[in-house]
Amino acid sequence: MRAAAIAARWVLALHLIAVSGEAYAEQSFPADPSPAAAYTPAPVEFTPLPLRRWRASFATGYEYDSGLAGDTTQQFIPFAARLEYGAFAVSVATSRVSIEGEYVVGGFSIPGLSAARLEAALARINERLGSSVTLADIADLSLDTSGVGDTLVSLSYTWFDPDRWLPFIELTTSVKLPTASAQKRIGTGETDWILQVDLAKPIGRVTPFASLAYRFNGGPISLGQRSVPITSQAVIDLTNQTAIVLDAARIPVNNSVLATVGSSMLLSDSLVQLAGQNLGLYAGVLYDFEQSPFEGVDDAHELAAYMTFDLFGRLQFGPSFLVGLSRSAPKWGIATQFLVSY
Repeated sequence: MRAAAIAARWVLALHLIAVSGEAYAEQSFPADPSPAAAYTPAPVEFTPLPLRRWRASFATGYEYDSGLAGDTTQQFIPFAARLEYGAFAVSVATSRVSIEGEYVVGGFSIPGLSAARLEAALARINERLGSSVTLADIADLSLDTSGVGDTLVSLSYTWFDPDRWLPFIELTTSVKLPTASAQKRIGTGETDWILQVDLAKPIGRVTPFASLAYRFNGGPISLGQRSVPITSQAVIDLTNQTAIVLDAARIPVNNSVLATVGSSMLLSDSLVQLAGQNLGLYAGVLYDFEQSPFEGVDDAHELAAYMTFDLFGRLQFGPSFLVGLSRSAPKWGIATQFLVSY
């Protein structure tokens, strides 16, 4: 599910590029509120781009998260594209995902559920052999997997009037297609539906922003029969088995809320000149929340800081840094982004 959330953030980043290109010179717009996509500010005191009905945007980058559920690391290479016509837009986003560490499903660690299944299997072994093998003797629920993440297809409607006090508003409905492998534990294997609203209001050089989404999660998740390797040679000698076979299981999945609040600030609108154009510098902070869809699993809370270099509203790039505030969030992470629009 984290891969899908990152895809949603990159879709928003592409939208804000397009908005910034049509802004008046005295306006500024918010960063994409996410550690994955850094953010996409608008030019301030730059010559505005020519208005056009059609606009295309593309984004890519890299994110590394460390310390999820103790020692899990995750890497993402997102790809997102957006095509706008007037106030409407269609977006597609996915990513390349690598996971190494503890047992996770869709970016959330569920070691308790996995341990319960292992303990049931161990009880059958101990009953049959009269042994006293414990979970600590054999458990290896670690992952080392990679593949394509989930794909998010979105339809958005945007409203913004720079001459009035009302904020920038974007309404989005999205479908998450389960292109991430459930067998590899990268995704849930289910189709989700998401409703989202994004708000932002430029106030001089500062732009506060907020995002709220409700995810209708498909489910329950079906975990097929699989083998867990026995890591203790003594247990292998005792049981004459090299693995424990876990039965199939179905994990209930609840709907969930995602939210972001933060603010960006223009530090310089003419840091240097490149190709005859001013290079702007923006920075900001944000708080990210994702409600856990699994019973008994912590919600994800993250805090991030970011910088973005902006070249005439057509090219944005820069780093971001995050720290996790809960077990279901990484302890820390770094990311970089590269976004272009035409």
